Amino acid sequence: MHACDRLPYLNNSLFSNSRKLNNINFPQKIKELRYGCFYNCESLKSVTLPDSLETIYDWSSTHGRVFNDYLESVTITSQSNLTTILSDAFYQTKLKYFYIPPKLQTIISSAFTGVPIETFEVDPHNPYFRSDGKILFSGTNNITLHFVSPALTGSFTIPTFVIQIGENCFRNSYISQITLHSNVEAIQRLAFEGIQITSFVYNSKISRIEERTFN
Repeated sequence: MHACDRLPYLNNSLFSNSRKLNNINFPQKIKELRYGCFYNCESLKSVTLPDSLETIYDWSSTHGRVFNDYLESVTITSQSNLTTILSDAFYQTKLKYFYIPPKLQTIISSAFTGVPIETFEVDPHNPYFRSDGKILFSGTNNITLHFVSPALTGSFTIPTFVIQIGENCFRNSYISQITLHSNVEAIQRLAFEGIQITSFVYNSKISRIEERTFN
């Protein structure tokens, strides 16, 4: 497909259930990977995304996710035009490393739910995210705890500069205990979905806990 230079996107379910597909040479001008594009491609272990790509779509009840559980690595260059990764894009894949290029400004945190990331590498020219490896921060001065990798286990203390715990932040993680400090003001929806919290202590500054937080 490398020579298909007039193709603007890869359509819904384009390679869905192509179980023997083990390599893809992307068209060099595509801007979107749409719903379920590589769903159930169990032999596709790695992909190199073209620099032209701007958006990776989310989950669809009709087409499923763009990628399925079998994906182990994604290569992205510093020249990438990728700006948006939508919900469940890499859900339950086996990625352990992910590079965040300079222009990537929107990551719906559930994109990495169940993904055992050992290292998020944020390009130094990216102004939207910061990481210490397994944890992703966003917002001005990193005030939002955006995503905590399921590779982390045991107890977790919210960093003191965090004011907001983001949507889906701990979803399906293996953290057994979470300690909040007194400056946390908001907890977004589904932040603790699928984890086994045994106790939760409110602090005086929490003014908003959104729906299905402990679902």
